[in-house]
Amino acid sequence: MLAAEVLFSTGTLLETASIVIPDTEVIDERERLLIEAVLSLARTLRDERDRLAERLRSVENELSTLASRLEIVGLEPPDPSATSEEINP
Repeated sequence: MLAAEVLFSTGTLLETASIVIPDTEVIDERERLLIEAVLSLARTLRDERDRLAERLRSVENELSTLASRLEIVGLEPPDPSATSEEINP
């Protein structure tokens, strides 16, 4: 049944509006919950990005330290294109 048919069969515009237009309080609550969920996910992703960036800096520093030790000993650093199995069989 179309909204116009509901209007004609019931005779009031108020009854038609309640069928066609959802409750705005329900929509507002859903939008608020959705916004809160998106903000929470954004915070989580930002925190994870920061954690991974810190870990990457740590690994880069460790790699630099190891490369320096190799240079002090007089060994050439391994070929970066080689896999770990080729370097340490």
